Amino acid sequence: VLVSSVSYYLPLKNIFEKYNIPFFTDVRRDIMTHPLTELVRSFFKVLSSNNSTPAVFRLLKTGFNDFKAEEIALTENYCKACGIRGKKWFDEWEYTLNGKYENRLGELNDIRLNICDMLEHISALRKGSKTVRSISENIYALLDYFDVKQRLSALIDKAREDNNEDAVRLHTMIWDTTGSIFSKMCEIMGEDKITLDEYGKLLEAGIQNASLTLIPPTCESVTIAQFNRSR
Repeated sequence: VLVSSVSYYLPLKNIFEKYNIPFFTDVRRDIMTHPLTELVRSFFKVLSSNNSTPAVFRLLKTGFNDFKAEEIALTENYCKACGIRGKKWFDEWEYTLNGKYENRLGELNDIRLNICDMLEHISALRKGSKTVRSISENIYALLDYFDVKQRLSALIDKAREDNNEDAVRLHTMIWDTTGSIFSKMCEIMGEDKITLDEYGKLLEAGIQNASLTLIPPTCESVTIAQFNRSR
């Protein structure tokens, strides 16, 4: 299917998904909003904001955890209402807000403990020597903690079930694409001393400048492309 503008991509995508038709869109992908890069970016936002509510829930909404959407929504509403941030994450929650949460404090505190474990692992980025290489290694350790590879595999399986060839390729390639950003940083500046804030800005720039060009599928599927990008 040849189109004159990328504005046709989303309507066609919705139609093909509705009727379970495998499809591929021939366009360069911005990786800024992929759950993996969003996860990595959220590490630095959590640290720089002192565990602010927006930063913590930006982290949780990437999907690289075992929380259900309902649990995240419940906890986010409670945190906003009670002004939870910083050290308050590590104190037992006792606010009932005039009885509204009285019967849910046990559930909320169980969720809080799991979130605290995440925050403690992220705070480990502050420890040890601060070179580009050491920080990169610590980030890879965090990605292992968040079980990123297995969760990406689950995203790939779900995309296959949905006949979404685009998503299959995107989730398949994102690990290596993100890893290449870290590799280039280490290659150029590996032993350079750097602050976490400086590292975060460099990483942000690398992610902003990166993109994916997906390989067309070999199986039968519909390809959507602009005239000037058709292969």
